[in-house]
Amino acid sequence: MVMVAEHQHVKYRKKGIKMRKSKSVIATLALSMTLGIGFGSQAGESPTAYFVIAGPLPFPFYDSYVLPLSDSADIAFARQLIANGEFKIAVARIAPGADGINRDMYAPGMPEWSWHVTEFLEFADCTIEICDGSPTLVEQDVDGWMASTDMICFWTYTVVEEIPPSVPVEEKTWSRIKQLYKR
Repeated sequence: MVMVAEHQHVKYRKKGIKMRKSKSVIATLALSMTLGIGFGSQAGESPTAYFVIAGPLPFPFYDSYVLPLSDSADIAFARQLIANGEFKIAVARIAPGADGINRDMYAPGMPEWSWHVTEFLEFADCTIEICDGSPTLVEQDVDGWMASTDMICFWTYTVVEEIPPSVPVEEKTWSRIKQLYKR
């Protein structure tokens, strides 16, 4: 089991958008990668990285969801978006059912959504309207959403932070993640 690294949350303004950025201790990440702990990837695959997708702060309908990324180019691009405070829409396929990972990271108690991301498609500047909405709108009628489309592309949501790689995404670790992400 990997020890949770100390994290420093930094609020900053970039292009007039107030967002949060997480920094983790490099030594813990390097040790985790060297030992292959906490990632669960097979040889030749990139380890899965988990990103919080939410509306920029302050946002009146502030909720979030967790986007898993496995492609190294997608992971690098998501990290670049966070570092530069840039805005791109995450386009992904979803399916009904909780997966133990997807949840509203900023809601009290970090409740799981009853749907989850099955495939990341792209980061986009604009998308079709049928997949626009919010995590809460999907949650309110998952079956209705799935009857219309199996995609999400929330126009006012972007990558806002990465869940530290030194934190294994398992149910027993969510209490520690809650401490890291308290507002």
